[in-house]
Amino acid sequence: MEHGRQPYGQSNSFARRRVLPRENFVLQQSELKALQAQINPHFLYNTLESINWMAKMNGLTPSAAW
Repeated sequence: MEHGRQPYGQSNSFARRRVLPRENFVLQQSELKALQAQINPHFLYNTLESINWMAKMNGLTPSAAW
């Protein structure tokens, strides 16, 4: 092997190391969006349930609360 030249596998692995952080970032962003899509409906449901129970505790019926 000549001085200054790398074997085929080493230069290829260097190029992959530069690409992987970007791929990981894109994957993390898509996972975050998927989790947010699950959290938002759950948060909305809990908020509405809290309002419903607060109304019931204060003697209001659901139809009177709206």
